[in-house]
Amino acid sequence: MNQVATLGAPEHVRPPYDTSAQHPAAVASARSTLTNNSTTSSAAPSASPAASAGAEQSVNSKQQVPPRPAIKPANPNFSSGPCAKPPGWAIENLDTQWLGRSHRAKGPKQHLQSAIERCKNLMELPADWRLGIVPGSDTGAFEMAIWSLLGQRPVHALVWESFSSDWASDLAELGLDDLSVTKSDYGLLPDLSAVNSTDDLVFVANGTTSGVRVPNFDFIDKDREGLALCD
Repeated sequence: MNQVATLGAPEHVRPPYDTSAQHPAAVASARSTLTNNSTTSSAAPSASPAASAGAEQSVNSKQQVPPRPAIKPANPNFSSGPCAKPPGWAIENLDTQWLGRSHRAKGPKQHLQSAIERCKNLMELPADWRLGIVPGSDTGAFEMAIWSLLGQRPVHALVWESFSSDWASDLAELGLDDLSVTKSDYGLLPDLSAVNSTDDLVFVANGTTSGVRVPNFDFIDKDREGLALCD
């Protein structure tokens, strides 16, 4: 049966951002900062037992919050915009003959079909999966999916940040007969073992507002009966 493709590329085709090998100066600077911080902490005067206990409790309450990365990419423009351009990129090299043309014209339709086929190959999607390009960015695409594909089976939503919470709210508005929501605190993954293969599943791969993503997709059975809608 057809499944819904996750809107993203496999790990092995994503660009690496580990800059430690290319930028030894950044590594040295980060190590120096960490060393100085450690030295300052060790030289601080001893606190009272009560203060130490309070500090320890405060630290324990924040153990699940990871520290900010000490090493950052040399070029920060790797987001949706401004984004880094490949070497040799120039706007003069772009084919602009289809700008301003209707997407229903023969040429633009061929370009869209080519982009769909190349993305499907890049993502190594199964032959019986379909990939589509739609207006409204990812939000519009996902809205179309949940409005059009759900309702035949029970629906299970995973919630742990803003967008997944919005999808759960939208699902509730659809008036589905059988909707269950597994929710965890903001920024903490829910129990992925609670996912079963018979329900349709709705979840986000990367919670961009909280910075928490699923570690992998092993919790989704390959022979599952239900759909897996992944934002």
